Amino acid sequence: PLSFRVGFILDKRSERKAAFLQAWWVLQDGFYDPHFHGIDWKGAYEKYLPYLDIVRNTEDFHTIVRMMIGELNASHLGIWKDEGGGEITGCLGIVPDYSYPGEGLRVKRIIKDSPSDMEKGIKPGDVILAVNGKRLTGETNFYSLLRMKRGKKIRITVKRGRKKEDIDIEPVSPWKIRNLIYKEWVSSNRKTVEEKSRGRLAYIHIRAMGSEDLKRFKKELYEFRDRKGLVLDIRYNGGGSIHDELLNILKRTVYAYSIERDGEKEYNSLFRWNKPIVLLINGYCYSDAEIFPAGFKELKLGTVVGTPTFGAVIGTNNLELVDGSTFRCPNEGWYRIEGVNMENNPVHPDIYVENPPEYDNRSDDPQLLKAIEILLKQIEK
Repeated sequence: PLSFRVGFILDKRSERKAAFLQAWWVLQDGFYDPHFHGIDWKGAYEKYLPYLDIVRNTEDFHTIVRMMIGELNASHLGIWKDEGGGEITGCLGIVPDYSYPGEGLRVKRIIKDSPSDMEKGIKPGDVILAVNGKRLTGETNFYSLLRMKRGKKIRITVKRGRKKEDIDIEPVSPWKIRNLIYKEWVSSNRKTVEEKSRGRLAYIHIRAMGSEDLKRFKKELYEFRDRKGLVLDIRYNGGGSIHDELLNILKRTVYAYSIERDGEKEYNSLFRWNKPIVLLINGYCYSDAEIFPAGFKELKLGTVVGTPTFGAVIGTNNLELVDGSTFRCPNEGWYRIEGVNMENNPVHPDIYVENPPEYDNRSDDPQLLKAIEILLKQIEK
């Protein structure tokens, strides 16, 4: 075999122009609406092409492309390049008391199962004075002291009453804390529904529209099969692709279930939920989490409560441009039976209830309480 080396000079400006043209052509040939939402798509290309002459890096290039595709006023568009790296701030699982006027940071509460939630951990009411010996002053950004500390032991100095204590703790990632906060929220919502209905109603939250979410939904629906009504919550759901499965479960008829040797019951065809349902939606429902409530309303499966969804419903796919950037092309439109394009046309609730900002992540929010009220009236008839 003959081995050899080849050197070449890459003209980044020419490469970016080629990628820019490629992105334009991808949408020219593949965008779901041949009328491009009423804009002059060729004109958009000509408008932003000259800006490439002053682009000096990938981030600036992506900004120019985003400005061009932004003219379409469509969702599920984007361009990015995964170059790895980046800092991850460690998290302790504390909620600060922002009303505290003194030096340091006072802890309002501890997130369940977080690094701080241990016998010798941080307690509500503690005032954090220092991290690894670095004192917190009025000018200190507390979270800057946790940069790159995920998975590393650190020492937190706290004031508890009149005493000072040092606590060794290992911060976790923000995503870990986010999941713990989510579990707390769902548990609290479920407790509210249980208490206010005296155990007659069930509460299920669908976090996303993925296969694991579907599996969890089927399991929980079966567990609550003896309840008289269901609060089905899809608020803050970013989408996915399980709307058909969910709708089929809620409108099918019972005939059997299956089980493998030493396995668990498969709930696919176990039963039909034929009791009252209230569906909760809000402006943080996207994509498939909008197709589902649209189908729910069309099939008259129950009452929808909350605020309108976001209005971002297009089928999309990803491809790689010549410069290595990932580019999204929305190639499939979704329409209601009467012909209304679901893109930029959100699903509206049957009963409009808005949650004030102070009710975010609280389990006594007006939307949840309205759902309980409606269901209790229905089951008591």
